[in-house]
Amino acid sequence: MVAHSEVGFRCNSGETHTALLRDVSTFGCALDSEAGWLRTGMFLTITPADGWTIQAILRWVFNGRAGAEFLRPISQADARELSGGE
Repeated sequence: MVAHSEVGFRCNSGETHTALLRDVSTFGCALDSEAGWLRTGMFLTITPADGWTIQAILRWVFNGRAGAEFLRPISQADARELSGGE
C-alpha cells in the first residue's frame, strides 16, 4: 500500500530519527530518511504517531531510502492504519 505517514525510529545502538513511510505491507515497509547512519542489517524499532512499535531489520539502504522487513508480520488492518488508511 502506498503510504505518506511520518514515523519515528530507533536503531539497536540507540540513535533516533524520523522517516516518511513510502509504502507498507504486512511484511515490511520503505522509509525515506535523512539519517545517514542507516546500514543494511540494522535492527529498528519503528514508532508510528499513535505510539505502538514494530520491530524490523533493514534489508537495503540506498540514497536516503531504506527497506525494512518486519520481524513479525503485521495484520492487514495494521498495515492499512500505518499507511494512513489509503
